[in-house]
Amino acid sequence: MICKKAVIRKCKSGDAQEGKPICLYSHEGKLLGRHPSKESAVKQEQAIKAHSGSKHLAKVTNYLFLFE
Repeated sequence: MICKKAVIRKCKSGDAQEGKPICLYSHEGKLLGRHPSKESAVKQEQAIKAHSGSKHLAKVTNYLFLFE
């Protein structure tokens, strides 16, 4: 099974929200959530993987962090 990469980065201008500068995007570019920190975005991605039954939950190695 190939794991798609989640993208955690500074929110795009149209996705920005006060107090939540970090966004989690799907590999397709869909906004999954806004967060106050990178750590909280990682926790959301872990929860998504746990809910979907992913066996790769323990390995948090498939993230792409992009910051301007």
